[in-house]
Formats: sequence, C-alpha cells, structure tokens
Amino acid sequence: MEQEYKLHFSKPILKIKDVSDKLPGFCRYPVPMAKKSLLLEFAGTTLLQQTIQCDIFRIDIFQLDSQDDFIAYYNLDQQRIFLNFVLSNPILFKNLDGAQITRPDTCSFYLSAEQAGNYRVECSQGSTDLVVISLDPDWLRRAISPYPILSQVLAFLLVSNNPFDVLPHFRIDLAVRQWLFAVLAFDHENPIAQLGELQKYIAISLHHYEQLLARSNRTQLYLIKLHIDQHYSSPELDLNHLPHHLALSDTSIVRRFKKEYGTTIRNYCIRVRMQQAHRLLTQENQAISEVYPVAGYINENSFRKAYRKYLLQLNH
Repeated sequence: MEQEYKLHFSKPILKIKDVSDKLPGFCRYPVPMAKKSLLLEFAGTTLLQQTIQCDIFRIDIFQLDSQDDFIAYYNLDQQRIFLNFVLSNPILFKNLDGAQITRPDTCSFYLSAEQAGNYRVECSQGSTDLVVISLDPDWLRRAISPYPILSQVLAFLLVSNNPFDVLPHFRIDLAVRQWLFAVLAFDHENPIAQLGELQKYIAISLHHYEQLLARSNRTQLYLIKLHIDQHYSSPELDLNHLPHHLALSDTSIVRRFKKEYGTTIRNYCIRVRMQQAHRLLTQENQAISEVYPVAGYINENSFRKAYRKYLLQLNH
C-alpha cells in the first residue's frame, strides 16, 4: 500500500531525521520489518514514525513524547479501514468541524472506517504509543468471511457515505498483546515470510475481535447505531420500535449509548440525517426539494428548521 495519509501538526517541525538505519535509543518498540523510520522534532516534542509496507497492509507505529498537549492533523485521499491499537495515553479523534469521532482509552484496540477528508488528533502531554494498520478491503472481506458480525458491518461500510465509523473498543488483553508484539518484533528478510507473518497475526486478531463483539453488550450499542446509519433516510425510522434484538427495553442502553458515542440516540439520528443532507447540498449541489425526503423528512419546513440549527452548530 502507498502512503495512506498526509500529516500536519499544530507545532512547526524543527528537524526531520531519517533514522531507518539506526533507531534512537529512546525507541520503545523497535520494528525490524519497518521499511522507513522518521524522527520529527518539535519544541518540547518528538515523534518517531516506523512504517511497515506491503501490497495489502500498511502499518505505522507512532511514538510521541511531548511536554505539553499535542495536536496533529491527517488527510485521507479515499476511504480507509483501520485496525488501531492504542498502547499508552488516551487519544481524542475529531473531524475538522469539531465533532468527536472517538476517544479510545489506553491499552485498547478497535476497527474504524473513515472517508476521504481531514481529521484531527489530540494527545495529552506525556508518552503516546499508537499502532495503525490500514487494511486492504478485498483481503479484509476474505479474512472475515466466516464471521457474521464483521461481515455485516463491512458490507455496510464499503457502500456507506458516513464520514466515519468506529466499532466498539476492547481492552488489549494478554493474547492480543502477544500477537501484536509478535508482528512488531518479527525479523526476516524474505518478503514472503514477512507477508505470511503479518496475515497470520492480523487474521487471528480479527477472529478474536469477532469473539469479543459476539459476547459484549457494547455490540448492541453499535448495532443500534448501525441500524440508524442504514435506515436514516426512512421517515418510518422509529427509535421506540427497533428490531427485536435491538429494542431499547433496558433504559441503561440509552445512558450507555450516550456515554459510548457522546450524544443521545435521537440526536445521533438527527446528526446522521443532517450530515448526509449537508453532503448532498454542498457536494452534490442538489436542491432542498430533492434532499429533504432522502434525509428522512416528509415536510420541507421541518427539514429547513433542523438544517438551520445544524448549520448554526457547525459554525460554532
């Protein structure tokens, strides 16, 4: 895979060093398979990026050490699907409109999908370690074909216009840590051996992720969100009458959804409808009379009122 994203930073870069031949002594996770390693120096901050690259994967290992809070921006040229491992220090991901995408805790991993666009990453002071694996969609489809939950999700993600989607976070347990570090520490010059090792451990991690999804109550929250993502354009979408396996019979689900996604279920539905309407109006140049039925509204005046409120929030 070629370069997945372009990085920009809130601080000016003072120096860039190619350290591929000799990693700095403070490197916490040396990666023998890395094709390229760069050290970026800022005032009070260093960022070490090691990259493993092959036809179907790109793996970036980021090590950030900062004396104060640090903000980075990245640009995607097309939709990407990532398997993310946050090893230390919570990270906050946002879009440039300020909407929170996700805030994974220390020692957690999860899958995410992001459309072409610009994104913001906020890291608190201290040490932050992040491993990002970009997955080839065709390979991923084959790898998860035995897994019903991941297969259902991927089928939607590949046709979705949602700007981003984040699956549930799970703690990196001992097994996942062993698989991850087996990949990072693998040392063999044969590219076929390297690719085989990467495929093996990434496939094992996806199998484990499916098992966690199958037994976690966080999966129900995600499936409620997915149901809204898939049916937002229907005026008949009624959050009080979801499919039986997603029913909001337990009032704690409502509270847990807000904690997980930073908004209520009803407000999430409105946000998805407004995001899609905004895309059609600004990128596709469609008329409001064409857009409001697609956004799940049966009355143009109701849509205009909701859209004006959305634009006010967007501009603040």
